[in-house]
Amino acid sequence: MSLTFDYTSTFEDIVGKGNGIKHSMLDKLNDIFQSTRADLLERNAKGDLPFWDLPFNNELISDIEEYASNKKNRFKNFVLFGIGGSALGPTALHGALNHLQHNLLPNDKRSGCCYFCPDNVDPDLISSVFDVIDPNETLFNVITKSGGTSETVGQFLVILDLLKHSIGENWRDHLVVTTDPHKGFMREFCTIEGVKSFDIDPGVGGRFTVLTPVGLLPAKMTGIDIRSLCKGAGEMKEYCFRETFVNNPAAMLAAIFYLAQTKLYRPIHVVFAYSNRLYPIGDWFRQLWAESLGKRYSINGKEVFTGPTPVKAIGATDQHSQVQLYIEGPADKIFLILGSKTFKSEITIPDLELKHDTVAYLQDTELSTLLNYERFATAYALTKAGRPNMTIEMDEINPVNIGALLYLLEAATLYAGGFYNVNPLDQPGVEAGKQATYALMGKPGYGKLRQEMNDFKGIGRNLIEIP
Repeated sequence: MSLTFDYTSTFEDIVGKGNGIKHSMLDKLNDIFQSTRADLLERNAKGDLPFWDLPFNNELISDIEEYASNKKNRFKNFVLFGIGGSALGPTALHGALNHLQHNLLPNDKRSGCCYFCPDNVDPDLISSVFDVIDPNETLFNVITKSGGTSETVGQFLVILDLLKHSIGENWRDHLVVTTDPHKGFMREFCTIEGVKSFDIDPGVGGRFTVLTPVGLLPAKMTGIDIRSLCKGAGEMKEYCFRETFVNNPAAMLAAIFYLAQTKLYRPIHVVFAYSNRLYPIGDWFRQLWAESLGKRYSINGKEVFTGPTPVKAIGATDQHSQVQLYIEGPADKIFLILGSKTFKSEITIPDLELKHDTVAYLQDTELSTLLNYERFATAYALTKAGRPNMTIEMDEINPVNIGALLYLLEAATLYAGGFYNVNPLDQPGVEAGKQATYALMGKPGYGKLRQEMNDFKGIGRNLIEIP
């Protein structure tokens, strides 16, 4: 594991008075850090926070490796049906650690199955996947922690029908389910039908499941070294429990983000990835940060309406679409830049002996050098403009470092919960939309809500029709 976390350009003496945090602000958070850390240690020791110890579940890792070894060479495609944390984590791993054109590689050059994750109920999206796969060559993975997520269950019914009609009696061989070990429709279905399944620990929230079978099974099926992934995460745990505040990267990351919002009035937290491999981690982090910290009530039951707004960006692309706003627009953002010293591939810009100043300085230079210099240049420009920013850099993008990074961000989320004084492990706001969907779709028990929605006057009264 080799990562550095540089938060120098978040301090007032670097980005200017009023633009950065003061050391005294951090000092005032030390007591909250210590109490949060003590609470996490106690809950971890009691087994109340199983997320902390996921990297050390060697039995689970072995089970997934054994299953994948029997299935990976049999199937060409691996199609994941899930939503939210059930899709964002696996897709982040796939994007970071597999070939960026993984599905287009010839079979003998691809490390595992082709990966598809239609993480929506958009019929065009689902149909597009069905158009390019052969069910006879495909393993479908249905992931729903509760066993009753309407989007995933709807997808499941579609593929179950597809499998029964295209495969016949052996349809079970093409299906694996990841769900609650004891309850829910999907658990009941697997028990009755004898379908292979993997368990999600009920104590691990959906957005923290990337190191459960939710993320590890798709990763292994597509050729990712999940032991190294968990090794990196496990090594990071020690750093995330460090007793000294300024030496604890998870707590410091959380504290700086928190202070940026509450003291500097910068509620927008931008994750700026200078690598196409790291970009999907921005999607995963947005859910982790928003769903964990965006809360109406504090732990004490006080109405607070708090939480940051996470945004993702990619360099160098967004230097040409977003940086103008970031440098000269509202001072309401703080930036976390993700980068890597080295890349899996290297391309040298050829020296064509062209003398014009426009091209001469680029000749005989690596594209990785250009991209990393652009990363440094963006950090410099943000700093000079008084925009606080920090950087997490790894020596290379590999399973160990990605495991460490994901674990660091998950741990930071729990510390942030302490600073914001909210419960980072629940998501009551999500339930309202779920229940409204159940009512509209006619699920039993939601008749009263359905009537309320039918009588709702907040939609359709003021509109402009454009024929």
